[in-house]
Amino acid sequence: MKHTLLAVAAAVFAAVPFGAQGHGHGHQPPLKSAAVETLKKGDFAKASELLAAEIKANPGEPRLKQIYAGLKSQIRREKLFEQENDPGMIVLIGKEMRKFYNTYGLYAKSVPVDRKIYAAAPTFQNGVALGVTLLNAEMNEEAARIFGKLDLSKAQPGPALCGALAFARVGKKAESEKLTARFDASKLDSNCLGLRARCAARNGDAEKAAALAARILESTPASRHGSIKRHLFGSADFKKVAADAKFQAALKTASKVKDGCANCPNHGTDKCDHKH
Repeated sequence: MKHTLLAVAAAVFAAVPFGAQGHGHGHQPPLKSAAVETLKKGDFAKASELLAAEIKANPGEPRLKQIYAGLKSQIRREKLFEQENDPGMIVLIGKEMRKFYNTYGLYAKSVPVDRKIYAAAPTFQNGVALGVTLLNAEMNEEAARIFGKLDLSKAQPGPALCGALAFARVGKKAESEKLTARFDASKLDSNCLGLRARCAARNGDAEKAAALAARILESTPASRHGSIKRHLFGSADFKKVAADAKFQAALKTASKVKDGCANCPNHGTDKCDHKH
């Protein structure tokens, strides 16, 4: 499964390196669906056919119906978006399209959408959204160019750290570290800590990457450690420091929180009291 850096929507700059949205409801088992797997590959026509067949075979499974309805809406949006010239409508439709694509890890499909949004409405927020989409699509040179056009000097941690990561990925260490130096790790939430750790690792600062990795693992329930180690610390951003002894030791850090802490607004910050 692909894993998104940012959920660019309501919480525009909440850096989430742990994956596209799942399709579970409450304590229901994971949805096993060939249609959904096909959807994740971007084959909407085939996915539509398979969803129709799966719904017929499993009429009591509401998740299939919800996914099918969402796919049909997305296909309609694509047709409208292609013909749309009004800036306001381009932004409105485009954001919904991006949300759908990112849910299924289809980041490359979001790139032309966010390019058109930014061309129609070149705001700071839309520029960051385009930069993040480019990062998710591994189009790092273009991402760095976009972030280089934005004034990140007073930006909140989310957009600033995404810019720092873009610079780090293309070897602009000084520009990256100038942005990351603005933020005290103890005041960053767990999502931004993940971005900060990526930046340190890309910039070859194994000691800083290790310290951040330890902090992330301490403030994350043990049940999620395996996922974080695979999808965050096992990503290409950590290649430079992966074999470092301090970083390897940091990966053995035990959790200091309970599973109930995951949704707390103070999770990962110095305000966390670990009492959940």
